[in-house]
Amino acid sequence: LPIFYHALKAKELWGKIPEDVCMALEGFFELNQSHNSNLRQQMLDVTATLNAQGISPVWLKGATCLLAEDWEQSPRMMLDLDFWLPDPKTHTKALAALEADGYVIPPEYEGLSDTKSHHFLRRMKAGMPAGIEIHRDLVGIPGNQLLVNEVALRNVEWAMWQVASMGVLSLVDQCLHSYIQCTEMNHAGLMLGQIKLMKAHDFLLRYLSLSQNERDLFLTHLDQLPWRRNAQRFFGYLDRFFGLQAPMHTNHDFAKR
Repeated sequence: LPIFYHALKAKELWGKIPEDVCMALEGFFELNQSHNSNLRQQMLDVTATLNAQGISPVWLKGATCLLAEDWEQSPRMMLDLDFWLPDPKTHTKALAALEADGYVIPPEYEGLSDTKSHHFLRRMKAGMPAGIEIHRDLVGIPGNQLLVNEVALRNVEWAMWQVASMGVLSLVDQCLHSYIQCTEMNHAGLMLGQIKLMKAHDFLLRYLSLSQNERDLFLTHLDQLPWRRNAQRFFGYLDRFFGLQAPMHTNHDFAKR
């Protein structure tokens, strides 16, 4: 709904829908705006906690939208905040510091194993608006061969945010990360013809924000085996349902499913 609100405003269609619908959509957008403001403060608090241990997190996915200057206009909705700790030697210290700060594994996750996952079990803190997912690796198998930790780390953009030290992936790697969530880490979804609308929309925004040179670099990653087939399926889906002019030969099998 916040995305719908944003699109109606951007396309100057606001005056063509009923007043009560306008009020409802505006309300949802403002609620999400308030939620995002709280998320930004939580990100700052988590970053400060880690900085105190000499650790700088790399914020991922939706969290990066909240670091932009125009974050208040972001329609992105989030339940979790994800970040990556590139150095495995910091993991134990970081988990201990966050636990001391009140972040614990919810009862419903206790007893579950995360040893084979690319991120640790979700952690929550009472009174905070979101859970946190701490990535030991950027993505899981097989996507980790497309977005390689060591390569992505060389392109991380480090910065000071207020008084906190943190990083974000390069724009191309953010786009790759989003793409992998829709495809290589969503094998069952590809086979069943199901991709979450939020994930597809997130990818579209990131892809369309790239410069032509960045877009060409992104596409070179996909135009090789074994990634080409899923890329052709995914861009066929985007062409069919979102009107995106496909940058490659497409396969419409997924769109049909």
